[in-house]
Amino acid sequence: RTDAVARWLDAGMLAGNDLDVEWLKGLVGKPRLRPIALKLLGDRRRVAPARVGLSWLLEVARSSDVDLAQFAQRMLLESFEPADFAAGDHAAGVHRLWELATGKKQPEPVRQFAATYLKAHHPVLGPRSAEAKALGITPRLSHDAYALATVRPLLDDDRVDVRRLAVAIAGEEIVAWGDQDLVYQLTGSSRSEPRGLGSELLMGVLVEGDARRVPAAWLDGRRLFQLAESPHKAAREVALTLIRRMYERLGGAERLAWLMDSPER
Repeated sequence: RTDAVARWLDAGMLAGNDLDVEWLKGLVGKPRLRPIALKLLGDRRRVAPARVGLSWLLEVARSSDVDLAQFAQRMLLESFEPADFAAGDHAAGVHRLWELATGKKQPEPVRQFAATYLKAHHPVLGPRSAEAKALGITPRLSHDAYALATVRPLLDDDRVDVRRLAVAIAGEEIVAWGDQDLVYQLTGSSRSEPRGLGSELLMGVLVEGDARRVPAAWLDGRRLFQLAESPHKAAREVALTLIRRMYERLGGAERLAWLMDSPER
């Protein structure tokens, strides 16, 4: 009988309030019946996302079963507004998303979903993300959701996935933040992800076209000569490249003499 009933449900025999959502959730726990249950739960013509429930989807997103976790993450990305994560309050919903993406007690699958949501709904990064393109997502967050005070501490987080999220956001927001010191802190970071972003932004000044960069006015000879003494080879190479290419603007005989006395001369 299972195959026959599955065909009836798939054909639309029940929809809306006639379709028992809690019953479908129960079927998700049965591997043999899971495909039809997930298909119906994910079909907005049959079941409104609100009836499926945010709490249940967040719980499923923690699943070690890849198919289940991906189903929940896809539905959360596609069907839920930021305000839905905090009982209709947009600002609180944004705060909750950052908690899900970076909280110390959040399991990695939940952090992964929330990070994807924050990137897919970023006004600039979102339209370029694979998830947003695949699901046809229109960004629902403004630049205000990505404040420097929120992102800055995450650049030095112990978890790689959290640092990668912070780097992705910082690369789009750093100029709007207007924090000139941050680009030098990134380039000299002990963490490879922020160091790579800082290097890219500084070197972008030398590249024509659409390369990511910081304003040329942010180039500071004193800071670059300090970077030239960084314990990290990549940071030293970025600084020395810029000093060589723009020495008339950035250099000076006294600075060059100082650099020659460096242990890394």
